[in-house]
Amino acid sequence: MRYDLKSLLVFLAVCVVGPAGCSRNADAPAPPMSAGGERAASSEYVGSQRCGTCHARNYHSWRGTKHANMLAEPDNRSVVGDFSRAGVLDLPEGLAARMHEKDGRRFVSLEQGGRSREDQSVAYVLGGARRQMYVAVSREGKLCVPPVQWNVRDGRWSSPQGPDGATDDWLRDCAGCHVTGLGQAGAQGGGVKTWSEDAIGCEACHGPGARHANAKNPEKPDTIFNPGSVPEEARAAMVCGRCHTRGTSSDGRAYPPGVEPGGDFRHGFAEVKRDDARYFWPDGSSRANRQQYADFVTSTMYERGVKCWSCHNPHKASENNASSLRLTGNSLCRSCHPAGAGERTLTHAIHDNGNCRACHMPLTAGLASGGELASHRFQPVRPAATVELGSGDVDRQPNSCNACHYHGKQPPAVLEAYLQARVKRHYEAPAAQTARKNP
Repeated sequence: MRYDLKSLLVFLAVCVVGPAGCSRNADAPAPPMSAGGERAASSEYVGSQRCGTCHARNYHSWRGTKHANMLAEPDNRSVVGDFSRAGVLDLPEGLAARMHEKDGRRFVSLEQGGRSREDQSVAYVLGGARRQMYVAVSREGKLCVPPVQWNVRDGRWSSPQGPDGATDDWLRDCAGCHVTGLGQAGAQGGGVKTWSEDAIGCEACHGPGARHANAKNPEKPDTIFNPGSVPEEARAAMVCGRCHTRGTSSDGRAYPPGVEPGGDFRHGFAEVKRDDARYFWPDGSSRANRQQYADFVTSTMYERGVKCWSCHNPHKASENNASSLRLTGNSLCRSCHPAGAGERTLTHAIHDNGNCRACHMPLTAGLASGGELASHRFQPVRPAATVELGSGDVDRQPNSCNACHYHGKQPPAVLEAYLQARVKRHYEAPAAQTARKNP
């Protein structure tokens, strides 16, 4: 058989560089396994630092956000919890946890009946603004989350608050919303791990960046996902909603796996129901963390086209502004809601001081000490809700007024009567008077 020169060169090229079976060493290790058991593909992720070579301002500011510091290796700067005093925390079912240090490493040792049951070595820290939890290595060699958390405000150890507690498999239950590129191979000391970046990085919201990084202008904009360019409110909100909602995937994970930014995470993911008392108060407000999306999609803001980044700047450092808001205090709300005609105060004449968030975004959800996270329904919870739905007990149904320290101990029924009187005096009476003058 005869070959011309062009055909011969093509044949040689295929044998040298592909397919994989021609050049791969049969004894070479397989790619690492990801959380779901699928093989980790060759990485299409480049990492936030690579993004920063062109987007330096956003990158350096992002490094000061909670997203950038959601997961970190343990060192003297990242660890907030006190492991130096060998503190002991009593846990349910006769268990106890002892937090201690040894040879420069931190451990959570589980004990029962005074006997050591398991020493779990801390591999990563989770968060650290309001609370800090830990990813440790179990005796089976799996990444787990011990049943302890450090409450930053109180400066003490406690059992995990709310529904996000301990797990014996962090990769399955949590990792998808704490790292970037889950299922991708990445360096981890002398071994491998199955994600590309220890943070909620640029590619967590913009998608894999290899094509974009290697593209030439003017093609670059078409090679990366930009959440701000999504015109549909529902799809835009899902970029953040993938991790800021609660539910279960069809394969049992607490996050929607395999959904890249811009995709609809609801396929194969069942969100928790609003009538589930573990996660929502009787009026429908969230009582647990990680439910901002569930609140937001019920709001008028969502219906009017407001997006998460209308208020939050995901690239903005969190100095003196833990939520990376574009503006602080009432100035953020007033940028879209200027004072209406006849309004005597910033708080609609209900009282003479206060702020928009305290009434319209009450702190109904708990994370560490309770009542730290704001409702994202953007509507006040009146004391009447506590009276009617909680039998007057704020522990069964909180409200905006009692959440203020000034009104904290006043009976909800008294506050509701006061509120109704103020509304009648400053709104209903002037409206009726205007109607009589202009029949």
